[in-house]
Amino acid sequence: MIRKIFSIIAFVLLCGLYANAQKANGSVKSLIEVDEKLNYAFFKNGIPNAFLKYADENALIFQPGPVSLQSIYKKTKEKDEGEDLEWKPEYARISKKGDLGFTSGRFELTELNKKKYGFYLNVWKNTNGKWKLLYHAKTFQPQLIRETKFDYFEPKDKEFYKLIGPQKIQMRDDIVFGTDELFGKRLASKNGNKYLSEFYDAGVRIYFPKKYPTYNLEQSLKFILKNKLTFKSAPKGVVRAFSGDLAFTHGEAAVSGKNYNYLRAWQIEESSGKWNVIIDMYVE
Repeated sequence: MIRKIFSIIAFVLLCGLYANAQKANGSVKSLIEVDEKLNYAFFKNGIPNAFLKYADENALIFQPGPVSLQSIYKKTKEKDEGEDLEWKPEYARISKKGDLGFTSGRFELTELNKKKYGFYLNVWKNTNGKWKLLYHAKTFQPQLIRETKFDYFEPKDKEFYKLIGPQKIQMRDDIVFGTDELFGKRLASKNGNKYLSEFYDAGVRIYFPKKYPTYNLEQSLKFILKNKLTFKSAPKGVVRAFSGDLAFTHGEAAVSGKNYNYLRAWQIEESSGKWNVIIDMYVE
């Protein structure tokens, strides 16, 4: 079990840092720690109370479409002894300003003594010096993947253009939203899959229901070709870091005629200013 495998590490972290469980200090380490502590809180306090403790007041959970996390879990705060959720962050990245980041990895969900497996994606927001969960999504896989590949990324530097004023900040959001719109239109065009490499990062990961994840562009393109997937997508929401280097979009998609919701992580290519998808997750 994931929690047993990492129990010693989690114990040390929890004992040494519990008082500052959600503290955001501008490092990806603090993001990984809060993700692990949320995982421990599932075991200690139950899934509803754990999510409510760590979630932003505007947090969304994808089931499969985005709904208010607060409204879902405030209805059922009691701990269900037969339900448990375990995960381990394997992939994490933080913005230059340290105001936005994500964690992702494998999970095991136990419901009614039955286990389900897959990958999760958490988007975190720095609110008054504390990490708060902004988006949570999961996609289910055939079985647990035991091979772990850890990728934690700190920004290479902390320099960024500081735009002041709500209109300029909104313009930054609109650029990412428009890029996602363009991506969807290109995918929906004739031979649309040929445009994937224009929007996918070299290290893009695809999390797709009932399939194993991909970890780079080559694997992703082979996966799409092998499964004969065709895409249509349209964004419904966007959030972008103040430093302008990391962003997330979510929306609705049709993949080979079947409806999904998606959550995408975007990273800017500093040399060109081009936005690329680094995680493309589909939820059904």
